[in-house]
Amino acid sequence: MDARKADLAFVVILGSSLAVTVALASATISWSSLELLSGIILVCIWIGAFIFFVASFFVRFGLVELPISAERAPSFVASWLRRMGHRVSDEDDALVVMVDSICSVKLTFKQSDNGTLVRAQAWASPTGWSITLIAMFMWLFSAVAMVTTAYIFLKSMHHSVDKLALVISRLDEEAYASKELDIRSALLEGLSEARRLASEAYEGTRSNYQDAMLLVAVGSVIVFTASMAAAMWGYFNALLEPASVRDVLAISLVPTAIFTTVVVWLVRVRYREILPRLKDWKVDLDVAFQMEVNRVAPLDSQRSAVEIMADAWKELPTWLHARRKSSTYREPGTWLVIFALASASWWSLMGGVMMLAEGSVRGIYPLIAGSGMIAGAVYLYVRWMRKRGAEDSRTEREWNERSRMLEELLGRQFQGS
Repeated sequence: MDARKADLAFVVILGSSLAVTVALASATISWSSLELLSGIILVCIWIGAFIFFVASFFVRFGLVELPISAERAPSFVASWLRRMGHRVSDEDDALVVMVDSICSVKLTFKQSDNGTLVRAQAWASPTGWSITLIAMFMWLFSAVAMVTTAYIFLKSMHHSVDKLALVISRLDEEAYASKELDIRSALLEGLSEARRLASEAYEGTRSNYQDAMLLVAVGSVIVFTASMAAAMWGYFNALLEPASVRDVLAISLVPTAIFTTVVVWLVRVRYREILPRLKDWKVDLDVAFQMEVNRVAPLDSQRSAVEIMADAWKELPTWLHARRKSSTYREPGTWLVIFALASASWWSLMGGVMMLAEGSVRGIYPLIAGSGMIAGAVYLYVRWMRKRGAEDSRTEREWNERSRMLEELLGRQFQGS
């Protein structure tokens, strides 16, 4: 694979999406009234953006072929990339490599005649998924989703060709298996994985903090509006005189200020310890990994890589808990679907109850539909819980194995000296 194939695929996908958009718009405008023209154009743009969105994250490109089996390739590639400093996370039988705050690359593995074909697929980071999915959900902003998807696709594919392909192509089974794993390689892999977990915990907790502050702002607006309405109602109905703008604002601002101050204080109390602590760990692990890569000895005031790994093991439960708490940040698509199903089920159930109350037997259909939506939302939630539990168990098992292997290597070196 080279960059030209990725660029050609991008042109084909974008051109096809735009062609569908233009064709749909031309077909519907001919028989629609002028009053519906703007709405029809927006719907056609959304359809084109949706096609482009799905196609961009569906297409896969052959990146490099490795002379190892498809069963062993994911663990070998993940270990190799982590030693090279890449943030790699496991996702079923695939690997997700972080590119930047918005883009990632998904690597999949397919058995071939000569070993394993590693395929690259454009993917998004949690922030990237949030931007694109919310923009698609709010269909008036589908153009934003299209631009973001285009950036993610081009950035991910060029990163795959320019960097990942060169790194992965150096890996082969003989070279990997013939060299006994040494302490430095184990430390590099361990520090890289610890850095990923600490970064995910910090980024997810920071997102939760920002979401909480956003909810405080929305709540303050609601309290201010309700206080203003209550003040004006009191003037017009109790005092029977026109409301003074200054008095209404004064009455409205007092409860708003109290609400905002108290809730902001509660939010800051909740996050004031965990957020700086996670950030410090993220920075310390970044520094430790770079020092280990560059073979720089720590200063007297700094902990060694082994000490940092030992302390990181103690922090693992905190990181996993913080990662679970940031579910909406890490998997916005799943929670957006759950929210949509729950909201739609509410309106469907209420509509069915009202129809039955009016004596219409057809109200049973909205009730059945609403019940099905609730069942779908519960299924997605249970599935998410099982997936997160399996991920945490796998992470703990890998850390136990890594810690035991590092202890054996250190013990072997100590006995040899």
